[in-house]
Amino acid sequence: MEGDLEENGTLVLKDSQIEEAIQPRSDFDEMRLIVLNEPSETYEYVKIVINLPKKVIRLIGEPKTIAVHGASPLSAELVGGDKLVYEAQSVGQTSTVTITAKFPKGYFSLPVSEEIVRAISSIPGMIWLIGGIIFPPLALIVFLSVLFGSRFRLFRQSVSGYVSNPPSNIPPALSSVLIYGRVGPRVIMSTLVDLAQRGYIDIYNRKADFVVYRKDDKRRSLVGLKNFEKILLEKIFLPRQKAVGSMDVEARVDRHLFSRKVSLMYLSLYDDAQDLGYFDESPARVHLRYRMIGIILFYLGLLGYLIFAIYAPDPKFVLFFWIAIIIMGALTIKFSPQLTGFSKMGQSARAKWLRFRNFLSSSQIIKGHDELFEQYLPYAMALGVEVEWASRFVESNFIPPKWYDISSRIGGIEDFAKSFIPVIDYLGDSLNISSEPFVR
Repeated sequence: MEGDLEENGTLVLKDSQIEEAIQPRSDFDEMRLIVLNEPSETYEYVKIVINLPKKVIRLIGEPKTIAVHGASPLSAELVGGDKLVYEAQSVGQTSTVTITAKFPKGYFSLPVSEEIVRAISSIPGMIWLIGGIIFPPLALIVFLSVLFGSRFRLFRQSVSGYVSNPPSNIPPALSSVLIYGRVGPRVIMSTLVDLAQRGYIDIYNRKADFVVYRKDDKRRSLVGLKNFEKILLEKIFLPRQKAVGSMDVEARVDRHLFSRKVSLMYLSLYDDAQDLGYFDESPARVHLRYRMIGIILFYLGLLGYLIFAIYAPDPKFVLFFWIAIIIMGALTIKFSPQLTGFSKMGQSARAKWLRFRNFLSSSQIIKGHDELFEQYLPYAMALGVEVEWASRFVESNFIPPKWYDISSRIGGIEDFAKSFIPVIDYLGDSLNISSEPFVR
């Protein structure tokens, strides 16, 4: 049996090619091959010749022929510096013959992957142990420093006290961005209610379906609309279209996997908030940057875990490090929407809007100011307290808004909330899902 060993560690033997015939070790590169394993025939004498790619001055130790299960080794030697010759005898159908040789480092030009394996295998076991103990808590400390650093923090969800008027004259959608630090379905919900109050749309509920009507542009100019409001109307209504129902909305959402218009609306909101001085940097860019960092950490940890699970020496303490990287990546992805850099002005404004939300969600019943419900309804939608806000008017003489109609009778504010909130919630969720994930 004769074979040719190539410089990259590949062996061509008996018309077959054995990749990675050479395994890198810390101090040498080893060839260890089973050339006969329970052969179908019996051999009285076996000779294996391996032609080397170039002369080798000396091997690390002596080559060996290992023959077991009835077979006997005869010899193994380096001939002429470029040929290995192995001999065995009495090789039966239950026998195994293995040949070995150890080459000095640098003799072969192994692939990069093999060199990586060699580098990993040459690291002492104590280093793996120390790394496995130290790196997981170190990764956690880095992650917590990002979350609770001076600039980026998990923002507080409540403050004490309340104010009974909106702190500033900003659109309800921007107040939602201030409270949550990101865009979401509530910016759509609050914008639709605000547009209805200002006379741009009407909403009709027909129980089994709903219809959103766009007012005649000739009677009402679009000059007063913000850019994000124009984009939202363009997303809902086709050119010259005056009414859309739930099936029309589904068709808009299903037309593309992600909606460029909804994404542009969200980016426009971020830009407006930054122009007002609420953020040091656009939240869209901050969220995207940290989400990408999280994705890179996650897949880097996963790749490292797989490589080191296969090639690292036992015990595999270092796997704890890669598990920590995977967990840190997943947590960074999860919390990236909350890593928003508020400016000092933004932090102050947010605290004021939290106090206004306290007022909207108070349990105290309001009497004698029935007009407040519709006036502050867009803000309640934006701040996530529309149910609490409606419950404050259960004893009022409720009159449905002119821009909302339903086929059945509305007996009070509870009937209005039960019929209207699901419609507006459906519109917000449907359009939000169609936005590009990285913008969200």
